[in-house]
Amino acid sequence: MTASGSVITRDVAPGALALARARQEEKPGFAQKFFQRLRALKAAKTKA
Repeated sequence: MTASGSVITRDVAPGALALARARQEEKPGFAQKFFQRLRALKAAKTKA
């Protein structure tokens, strides 16, 4: 049986319940930096 939301990467024994989920991690400021980088790449492509 596989628990909802799990991503199973190994075999599960018969009759066992498999649970897998990574811990949530937050990266402050990541989205802003990421979108700035995308805008810069897009601007560089339009100039080329």
